[in-house]
Amino acid sequence: YKAVVAASKAAKSAAGDHAGVIAALRAATTVPLAVAERAREVEQIAARLAPMTNPNMASDLTVSRALARAALEGALANVEINLRSLEDPAFVAEVRAQVAALTS
Repeated sequence: YKAVVAASKAAKSAAGDHAGVIAALRAATTVPLAVAERAREVEQIAARLAPMTNPNMASDLTVSRALARAALEGALANVEINLRSLEDPAFVAEVRAQVAALTS
């Protein structure tokens, strides 16, 4: 976020040079996308552990899966907000395809 704000301020003083803003928005999109990917992995690992875990620990796996889903949803919300500001159709389409794979 700070990088996007800084790049926006720099673009205002650089007579509309938005290259830095675009780069910052891309980074602000790819970082939470990576978080979403890791969160999905954690959720899948917890699901695979269920059959081999002591039944007394089932609630721990339930919590881990719920937290992973919350992290996934929060990260994807950040991705979506940043995509709305990007005017690069190819990049947006690529990211949306990755989001679709994570949510299917």
